[in-house]
Amino acid sequence: MDEAPDFTIELWDEANADMAERINANLELTDFLCIIGGNCQELLADLVPLTPIEYGIGYEGTFSNFRVFESYAWMHVVYGAQQGAYKADGRNYDIVIPNYFEPDEFPYSKEKGDYILYMGRMIQRKGLREAEEAAHRAGVDIVWAGEANDYIPSYGEYIGPVGPEERGNLMREAKALICPTRYIEPFGGVAVEAQLCGTPVISSDWGAFVETVQQGVTGYRCHTLGEFVWAIENVDHLDPEIIHNSAVSKYSCDAVAPLYETYFQMVGDVLHGHGWYTESSYDLGTRSAMGTVLVE
Repeated sequence: MDEAPDFTIELWDEANADMAERINANLELTDFLCIIGGNCQELLADLVPLTPIEYGIGYEGTFSNFRVFESYAWMHVVYGAQQGAYKADGRNYDIVIPNYFEPDEFPYSKEKGDYILYMGRMIQRKGLREAEEAAHRAGVDIVWAGEANDYIPSYGEYIGPVGPEERGNLMREAKALICPTRYIEPFGGVAVEAQLCGTPVISSDWGAFVETVQQGVTGYRCHTLGEFVWAIENVDHLDPEIIHNSAVSKYSCDAVAPLYETYFQMVGDVLHGHGWYTESSYDLGTRSAMGTVLVE
């Protein structure tokens, strides 16, 4: 395909109808319909007689009664956007389960290089100017990896988009990953990917970073240019092994799978038991993995 497809509503309708036909030919009525396209897949939910569960939510356009968000930060953003900040109520069947990764795809190393790394879309709202000035003032090299959009910094080396192998090598060898994103980041998977490589993260102090970057342990969350410079100059004091172990304990597929299993059990209990009053058939301690940080 030479050009990116135009995802019009007509194209979504066609895809939803096709998926519904295939699912309906193979479903069991106790199955769940897991969807990740938000409102664009609401027609699919209408065409399939299963309970829809939206998972991996990092967008606003949601419709299901059962929703899995990528972070608490984003769940609360959506509550405020959909209900109004002062009128928003929580929803009992919403949950937060983080994104999941295969640690083997992100090579770990205790030895680090002398450059910091930016990896992501090259747009101003990702904090490009902040990262550029912080690196310049700290006197360290910065490597920029990502698709060119509205700004290419003049300081440091821009290498463009990279593939999985080069991504892993860049992250593994970086002194730190910097992501001073201005907007409320729904998850920011690159910060977790770097930590799986044992590389600390220097980020802004809002959105999902508050949940994925543990201050003074797996990185530093900053507000001012001076703080970003200080973080760059002091990030060598953080232990790559602790950073790696923490990320694996919370974001590996092995760690996240039980969280989904527990949620699916809860939804099944609600739908096929006595709703809100159904007795739990699972151990709530399973969810403790979301808050685990290995420090030894």
